[in-house]
Amino acid sequence: MSELAGMAEALRETHSVADSPERVVGENVWPGLARHHLSIVGLTDGGRGYEMQRLRPANGHLLICYGGSGEAWVDGGWQPCGNGQAYIAPPGVPMGFRTVGRQRWQFGWVFLPVVVDQAPLITAKSPKLAAVDPRPIVGAIEGLYLETVGAAHIDRLNLWGDLVNAYARDIARGGEEVDPLWQLWAEVDARLSEPWTLERLADRAGMLPESLRRQTLRTIGRSPMRQVTHLRMLRAEALLRSTHDKLFNIAAQVGYQNPFAFSTAFRRWKGQPPKAIRAGE
Repeated sequence: MSELAGMAEALRETHSVADSPERVVGENVWPGLARHHLSIVGLTDGGRGYEMQRLRPANGHLLICYGGSGEAWVDGGWQPCGNGQAYIAPPGVPMGFRTVGRQRWQFGWVFLPVVVDQAPLITAKSPKLAAVDPRPIVGAIEGLYLETVGAAHIDRLNLWGDLVNAYARDIARGGEEVDPLWQLWAEVDARLSEPWTLERLADRAGMLPESLRRQTLRTIGRSPMRQVTHLRMLRAEALLRSTHDKLFNIAAQVGYQNPFAFSTAFRRWKGQPPKAIRAGE
């Protein structure tokens, strides 16, 4: 029995959206999509009964999960696919993904057309799962969708199309090493005023402190606490440039109760005191 025939016993040609709101941009909505080497892109809030299965898909397919979880067809069986994972399926090979029970599943997706005389973007020989930070490409898909249902300015459409294409290419070809701790840093960035310590960071990441230190140095080139300082200083600079808040208020917002300690840390990070940023120097 051929591989395709064997998979056909478990897979079937279907696309059932069921209780699953979708936001979709296709060439019928914006003909310029094809110029960005994209066929269709969208965002799905998958509900009970959602499934897509293709035995010989004409397009390559990327699914990027940013909430909930479902299942994807990999290595001849269904495997869990959750937040921070991408499902990468090349054209012409059986593929599928589906929700499980009543659990909802949020994901962005991109159809990558096969272009004559060009190497396929997806070089994998069979579907696979990969770790990704879903936020950039999901944000770009949403931006493109919102532009099509709004003013639909051609320049902005092309910018969003370029972004979706760039992020899709990076995911399709494996991209750079993904920081597995992006969720931790997103939490820290949202709660910069809190007293973060190495031990607390490690606990949130589910790691030993030394393991967290090695992982962070390897992926972003900074120690965990230097990464916290980096995020605090980035926020402080943005507040200095965009608000008239007093210095002690900005210091408190980014985790410094002592404005003098904040000023010293900021000068060390930026090479300038906070007042120089406020003055626009």
